[in-house]
Amino acid sequence: MARADVVILGAVIVVMGCASTQVEEPSPLARSSQANPRATRIGARIHTARVEAAVPARELGGRIQERARELGLSGPVAFVWGDVSPAPAESTRLELVVGGRHLSGWLVPEAHQVDMGTLASGIHDVIMVGAEAKGLYGHAPGLGGRIELDGAHVAWREPERTFALVSLMPGDVSAELDSGDLVAMLERLTPRVRYSVMPLPG
Repeated sequence: MARADVVILGAVIVVMGCASTQVEEPSPLARSSQANPRATRIGARIHTARVEAAVPARELGGRIQERARELGLSGPVAFVWGDVSPAPAESTRLELVVGGRHLSGWLVPEAHQVDMGTLASGIHDVIMVGAEAKGLYGHAPGLGGRIELDGAHVAWREPERTFALVSLMPGDVSAELDSGDLVAMLERLTPRVRYSVMPLPG
Protein backbone atom coordinates (compact mmCIF):
# COMPACT_ATOMS: atom_id res chain seq x y z
CA MET A 1 0.00 0.00 0.00
CA ALA A 2 1.08 3.60 -0.50
CA ARG A 3 2.66 5.52 2.39
CA ALA A 4 -0.43 7.75 2.60
CA ASP A 5 -2.60 4.68 3.16
CA VAL A 6 -0.36 3.48 5.98
CA VAL A 7 -0.80 6.87 7.65
CA ILE A 8 -4.58 6.73 7.15
CA LEU A 9 -4.77 3.18 8.49
CA GLY A 10 -2.72 4.18 11.53
CA ALA A 11 -5.02 7.11 12.21
CA VAL A 12 -8.09 4.89 11.90
CA ILE A 13 -6.73 2.34 14.34
CA VAL A 14 -5.72 5.04 16.83
CA VAL A 15 -9.17 6.63 16.89
CA MET A 16 -11.23 3.42 16.94
CA GLY A 17 -13.39 3.51 20.01
CA CYS A 18 -12.70 7.20 20.72
CA ALA A 19 -15.45 9.03 18.84
CA SER A 20 -19.25 8.90 18.70
CA THR A 21 -21.69 8.97 15.80
CA GLN A 22 -24.82 11.03 15.33
CA VAL A 23 -28.30 10.22 14.06
CA GLU A 24 -29.48 10.99 10.54
CA GLU A 25 -33.11 10.21 11.22
CA PRO A 26 -35.00 8.31 13.91
CA SER A 27 -35.02 4.53 13.62
CA PRO A 28 -35.41 1.60 16.03
CA LEU A 29 -31.62 1.28 16.21
CA ALA A 30 -30.85 5.00 16.37
CA ARG A 31 -30.39 7.33 19.29
CA SER A 32 -33.03 10.05 19.58
CA SER A 33 -32.35 13.28 17.73
CA GLN A 34 -33.06 15.15 20.94
CA ALA A 35 -30.01 13.53 22.47
CA ASN A 36 -28.02 14.60 19.39
CA PRO A 37 -29.18 18.13 18.45
CA ARG A 38 -26.97 18.34 15.35
CA ALA A 39 -28.84 15.40 13.82
CA THR A 40 -31.79 17.63 13.04
CA ARG A 41 -29.63 19.57 10.58
CA ILE A 42 -28.97 16.56 8.33
CA GLY A 43 -31.06 16.87 5.19
CA ALA A 44 -33.03 13.92 3.87
CA ARG A 45 -32.43 14.90 0.24
CA ILE A 46 -30.38 12.46 -1.83
CA HIS A 47 -27.91 14.22 -4.14
CA THR A 48 -26.42 12.61 -7.24
CA ALA A 49 -22.87 12.47 -8.57
CA ARG A 50 -22.70 11.28 -12.17
CA VAL A 51 -19.39 10.07 -13.61
CA GLU A 52 -18.86 8.64 -17.09
CA ALA A 53 -17.87 4.99 -16.99
CA ALA A 54 -14.82 5.65 -19.22
CA VAL A 55 -13.22 8.07 -16.72
CA PRO A 56 -10.01 6.50 -15.36
CA ALA A 57 -10.61 4.84 -11.99
CA ARG A 58 -7.85 6.90 -10.41
CA GLU A 59 -9.88 10.03 -11.17
CA LEU A 60 -13.11 8.79 -9.59
CA GLY A 61 -12.31 10.20 -6.15
CA GLY A 62 -11.55 13.59 -7.65
CA ARG A 63 -14.87 13.64 -9.50
CA ILE A 64 -16.76 12.81 -6.30
CA GLN A 65 -14.77 15.49 -4.49
CA GLU A 66 -15.81 18.06 -7.10
CA ARG A 67 -19.44 17.19 -6.42
CA ALA A 68 -18.84 17.51 -2.68
CA ARG A 69 -17.48 21.03 -3.23
CA GLU A 70 -20.54 21.91 -5.33
CA LEU A 71 -22.67 20.84 -2.38
CA GLY A 72 -20.78 23.19 -0.09
CA LEU A 73 -18.57 20.65 1.70
CA SER A 74 -15.02 21.75 2.43
CA GLY A 75 -12.02 20.15 4.04
CA PRO A 76 -11.34 16.41 4.08
CA VAL A 77 -14.34 14.36 2.89
CA ALA A 78 -14.93 10.62 2.48
CA PHE A 79 -17.55 8.76 0.47
CA VAL A 80 -19.02 6.08 2.75
CA TRP A 81 -21.47 3.33 1.76
CA GLY A 82 -22.94 0.22 3.33
CA ASP A 83 -24.58 -0.38 6.71
CA VAL A 84 -23.76 2.77 8.70
CA SER A 85 -27.20 3.62 10.05
CA PRO A 86 -27.46 6.03 11.77
CA ALA A 87 -25.23 8.20 9.58
CA PRO A 88 -22.67 10.61 11.10
CA ALA A 89 -23.81 14.15 11.89
CA GLU A 90 -23.47 16.66 9.04
CA SER A 91 -23.23 13.90 6.43
CA THR A 92 -24.83 14.37 3.00
CA ARG A 93 -26.61 11.53 1.24
CA LEU A 94 -25.18 10.82 -2.21
CA GLU A 95 -26.05 8.46 -5.04
CA LEU A 96 -22.95 7.73 -7.12
CA VAL A 97 -23.97 6.89 -10.69
CA VAL A 98 -21.27 5.53 -12.99
CA GLY A 99 -22.61 4.35 -16.31
CA GLY A 100 -25.48 2.03 -15.37
CA ARG A 101 -24.12 1.27 -11.89
CA HIS A 102 -25.06 2.88 -8.58
CA LEU A 103 -23.56 3.15 -5.11
CA SER A 104 -25.75 4.81 -2.48
CA GLY A 105 -23.97 6.36 0.47
CA TRP A 106 -22.93 9.52 2.28
CA LEU A 107 -20.35 12.26 1.98
CA VAL A 108 -18.76 12.58 5.41
CA PRO A 109 -16.97 15.89 6.15
CA GLU A 110 -13.87 15.98 8.33
CA ALA A 111 -13.45 12.28 7.65
CA HIS A 112 -10.02 12.22 9.30
CA GLN A 113 -11.74 13.07 12.61
CA VAL A 114 -14.54 10.52 12.28
CA ASP A 115 -14.11 7.28 14.21
CA MET A 116 -14.39 4.93 11.24
CA GLY A 117 -14.67 1.96 13.57
CA THR A 118 -17.93 3.13 15.12
CA LEU A 119 -19.95 4.18 12.10
CA ALA A 120 -21.72 0.93 12.89
CA SER A 121 -21.85 -1.09 16.08
CA GLY A 122 -19.55 -4.05 16.72
CA ILE A 123 -16.79 -3.13 14.26
CA HIS A 124 -13.34 -4.38 15.22
CA ASP A 125 -11.53 -5.11 11.91
CA VAL A 126 -10.42 -3.01 8.94
CA ILE A 127 -9.24 -4.15 5.52
CA MET A 128 -7.26 -1.90 3.15
CA VAL A 129 -8.57 -2.33 -0.39
CA GLY A 130 -7.04 -1.61 -3.78
CA ALA A 131 -7.98 -2.62 -7.34
CA GLU A 132 -6.26 -3.98 -10.41
CA ALA A 133 -7.47 -5.39 -13.71
CA LYS A 134 -8.18 -8.87 -12.33
CA GLY A 135 -10.13 -7.62 -9.32
CA LEU A 136 -9.96 -6.23 -5.80
CA TYR A 137 -7.17 -7.08 -3.40
CA GLY A 138 -6.73 -6.35 0.27
CA HIS A 139 -4.36 -6.11 3.20
CA ALA A 140 -5.37 -6.78 6.80
CA PRO A 141 -3.55 -8.19 9.84
CA GLY A 142 -5.73 -11.32 9.90
CA LEU A 143 -5.45 -12.08 6.18
CA GLY A 144 -1.80 -13.14 6.10
CA GLY A 145 -0.63 -10.48 3.65
CA ARG A 146 -2.12 -9.38 0.34
CA ILE A 147 -4.98 -11.48 -0.98
CA GLU A 148 -7.32 -11.33 -3.97
CA LEU A 149 -10.71 -10.43 -2.55
CA ASP A 150 -12.71 -11.61 -5.55
CA GLY A 151 -11.33 -15.14 -5.29
CA ALA A 152 -13.84 -17.81 -4.32
CA HIS A 153 -11.27 -19.28 -1.90
CA VAL A 154 -11.32 -16.23 0.37
CA ALA A 155 -12.98 -16.91 3.72
CA TRP A 156 -14.69 -13.77 4.94
CA ARG A 157 -14.47 -13.85 8.71
CA GLU A 158 -17.25 -11.90 10.42
CA PRO A 159 -17.95 -9.44 7.58
CA GLU A 160 -20.55 -7.72 9.77
CA ARG A 161 -17.67 -6.69 12.08
CA THR A 162 -15.34 -5.42 9.34
CA PHE A 163 -15.14 -2.19 7.36
CA ALA A 164 -13.11 -1.53 4.19
CA LEU A 165 -10.86 1.45 3.60
CA VAL A 166 -10.76 1.82 -0.20
CA SER A 167 -7.71 3.58 -1.62
CA LEU A 168 -7.69 5.36 -4.98
CA MET A 169 -4.03 6.34 -4.69
CA PRO A 170 -2.08 5.68 -7.92
CA GLY A 171 -0.13 2.85 -6.29
CA ASP A 172 -3.33 1.09 -5.25
CA VAL A 173 -5.50 1.38 -8.38
CA SER A 174 -4.37 0.09 -11.75
CA ALA A 175 -4.07 2.61 -14.57
CA GLU A 176 -5.86 0.06 -16.77
CA LEU A 177 -9.14 0.40 -14.87
CA ASP A 178 -11.90 2.84 -15.72
CA SER A 179 -14.51 4.06 -13.25
CA GLY A 180 -17.13 1.65 -14.57
CA ASP A 181 -14.81 -1.31 -13.91
CA LEU A 182 -14.01 -0.07 -10.41
CA VAL A 183 -17.62 0.52 -9.33
CA ALA A 184 -18.57 -2.95 -10.61
CA MET A 185 -15.87 -4.35 -8.31
CA LEU A 186 -16.97 -2.21 -5.37
CA GLU A 187 -20.52 -3.52 -5.77
CA ARG A 188 -19.12 -7.00 -5.18
CA LEU A 189 -17.28 -5.78 -2.09
CA THR A 190 -20.43 -4.41 -0.45
CA PRO A 191 -21.90 -7.65 1.02
CA ARG A 192 -18.47 -8.80 2.20
CA VAL A 193 -17.93 -6.00 4.71
CA ARG A 194 -20.25 -3.98 6.95
CA TYR A 195 -19.44 -0.73 5.18
CA SER A 196 -16.76 0.91 3.03
CA VAL A 197 -14.92 4.23 3.30
CA MET A 198 -13.30 5.97 0.32
CA PRO A 199 -11.18 8.99 1.38
CA LEU A 200 -11.40 11.66 -1.31
CA PRO A 201 -8.38 13.69 -2.50
CA GLY A 202 -7.69 17.08 -0.99
